[in-house]
Amino acid sequence: MGFISRISVSDWIPGSDGEAETQVDVLEPGVRLPDGSGFQGTRGPGGPPEQAGAVSADQEFCGVTDHPLEKKTDQFATGQFAEDSGSESAGAEWPGAINSPPEVEPGEIMDKAAAECTGEEPAVAADRLGNRQVDNALADQLAAGAPHGPARVDVPEEVGGLLDGNANKTATHQWPDESGSGTAGEETPGELASSLDREAHEAGARLSPDETAPAREVPPTEISSAPAYGANQAACSGHVEETPAVTSGEKAMAGVNRPLENKVDEPVSGVLRELPSHLESFEKFLACHWVDLSGEVRTAPWLDASFTRSLQRAALTEIERVRFNRLWIFGAALERLDPSRAQFDSRDVEQVASLHAQPLNLSAGLDPKRTEKLRQALETDQLDERPRWKIVLFLQALRPSLEQYLGTPEIETLLQRITFESAAMSRLVKTLLLLGARGLSPVDHLRRACDMSSTQGLTSQQVAAKLEDKRAELHRDLTRVWNAGGGKIGTNHCKKAWNRFIGEVTPVLEKLYPVKRGGLREWEPVKLRGSLALIVTTHEEIAEEEGARFKDRHIMDRLALRLQDLALQINQLMEVWEQKNKKNPQGAVLDTSLREARPFIRGERLDDPVEELCRHVLVRVIQGEDAGEPAPDPMYLGLGDLCACPDLLELLSEPQIDWTDAQEVVAVTDLSDPVRAAAHLLERGSSDATGVSIEALRHQLQELRRFDLLGRMVSKLGGKDRRRIQEDVHARGEEVTCAADQLCSLGGQLMDLAVPSGKLFIGQGQTARTLCEAEPGRGGDLRLIGAWLLELQRFADTI
Repeated sequence: MGFISRISVSDWIPGSDGEAETQVDVLEPGVRLPDGSGFQGTRGPGGPPEQAGAVSADQEFCGVTDHPLEKKTDQFATGQFAEDSGSESAGAEWPGAINSPPEVEPGEIMDKAAAECTGEEPAVAADRLGNRQVDNALADQLAAGAPHGPARVDVPEEVGGLLDGNANKTATHQWPDESGSGTAGEETPGELASSLDREAHEAGARLSPDETAPAREVPPTEISSAPAYGANQAACSGHVEETPAVTSGEKAMAGVNRPLENKVDEPVSGVLRELPSHLESFEKFLACHWVDLSGEVRTAPWLDASFTRSLQRAALTEIERVRFNRLWIFGAALERLDPSRAQFDSRDVEQVASLHAQPLNLSAGLDPKRTEKLRQALETDQLDERPRWKIVLFLQALRPSLEQYLGTPEIETLLQRITFESAAMSRLVKTLLLLGARGLSPVDHLRRACDMSSTQGLTSQQVAAKLEDKRAELHRDLTRVWNAGGGKIGTNHCKKAWNRFIGEVTPVLEKLYPVKRGGLREWEPVKLRGSLALIVTTHEEIAEEEGARFKDRHIMDRLALRLQDLALQINQLMEVWEQKNKKNPQGAVLDTSLREARPFIRGERLDDPVEELCRHVLVRVIQGEDAGEPAPDPMYLGLGDLCACPDLLELLSEPQIDWTDAQEVVAVTDLSDPVRAAAHLLERGSSDATGVSIEALRHQLQELRRFDLLGRMVSKLGGKDRRRIQEDVHARGEEVTCAADQLCSLGGQLMDLAVPSGKLFIGQGQTARTLCEAEPGRGGDLRLIGAWLLELQRFADTI
């Protein structure tokens, strides 16, 4: 049937067994009755059967006979309402069933039709028929804060009397089903409810006759919580169904040629659906999607709650395998997704890795802010069972913060809160912490206790000679790297940052020059130690402020670390020289306890994987010069890592990659997004690559048709591969530009129809074109941009 809403009036029929229900079909704007339709009101089961040919008052109201009102109702239903002059405008039809004509309230339609048929004033006819009062009551209830769910409206007595002759009537608006008839039990207030209202209503949000619902906004889809992460990524605020892949094929834009099959509700005629939040911007879409191993655009795995658990398991696996680069990736991903569940601080992983790789470097593992971090965690009750705190306390024991020291009561409390399963490890850590609290070097005493000290057995004169050699070495190194790192730093802003750093630290370093070069003859090592420990920190702050990045930044980091290490070695030699000259017995009592470290050197493994990692690092620190050849930087990805997981190239750019050293191709800290990097590693698994070479990597990417990743190693490719990459990027760019143009055109059509969202689609199409122009060589980005545009087009088609 053609009506939009139905009014049901329940009434008590004297002499009957129960309540009778009178259903009145009310014509709404934009609905036209077909010619010859048998449109009529119906009686409920409790009412008396209608006699053939009989016309009741409410049937007359609804237009079941050839009453003049039927004709007028038909005219108003099609929007051909009379002008003031009395003539009808034949073509002025309303655009849709939901949109009423300007400045015409829903109740005015039946009022005007009844007035023209009876000759009464519209207001009188409205009062007689009760139409206006029912609609006004509905409107009042909506204004009072019940926009969702069913509403029951008390019909005034005089209105109810007109409809069925009794008082205390209750009317409800019901949803029309697909056939147009009202569905019993599904009730909603007002004229035409939106799709959101219907969804909330169908979920079971019902009101009793005396209740009103508080106003609340119901989103179009269930919203899942996904934290924001990354410099250019926003929170995915809309629930995204599992997206079937957008497959890559022979076409240049094959990665977006098959549309993402996200569930899109069927369009509801005349109802404007709200744009899903993940389509509002490319940043939000990017936070919810990724390009998987095969090059297909899929829903991001990190939106699943199980992803964080997978990261935690993978991190423990990497601890056992002592692979710091992967451990850092998993730890950094957890920090971004859920800091409360991060097992390790990525900064602490860097320091442990540095100490493991360079056990003789006094700057390795040093953090001036670590003491404050432990103290704050103790005061705010942040210490828990996560293994990160074992790592932090172990680092503090070996490399205490030199400008701040933990007191003995704080050390006791920390060891009560951070428990080691190995009693020997716990006692050793406590002894090292107490040495640091006295301003002594824990590592030097540890080596001496294990007969591994490089200065043990040296005379005072030998120590003095070694001290002079180191002071001269510092002067030569500082002079060599004074300007632009000795010519190693190429970019201007990085040169500026380095020169600024040198100007900051030179006054402190000059004190350690040879005496003939203006250095001090003697000084107090304990007092100077704090200033020397800040050299690397000063460099990091300046480099960040000046925007130093990539290869130049790594060169600067290593040079600054070298200067600080030399300065700390000189300071330590001065301390040893003073002890030998003055026979200073400080720390001698504790050396006996330090001998508990000897079983660790013999290789007695510990059951706890984190404590075993600490033991492994401790052995390298004790052995010092005997630790073997310098290991590759553990915070770098080698060629083998990239062959095992070539998807990581997606998170890099060509200037970041150094193909000259197969073991140190790129630093993990250069990865643009550790969350995506972790997802790629989890997808690939922890197995190593079968073949490790640039040729093997190139062949693997060609087989996968991942020319976007192949473009990251363009410096190692021949002319044929370079042309193929250019063709792929060009074709993808044209496909995305075409899709953006189509979206803009669709937005323009919607604007012509006065649909507000048309302007949004135009803006998004323009944004997509800008992204293509800004990133002409980022094929992976083009896949995602194309998928975003296709989802936008699919949604726009439902409006």
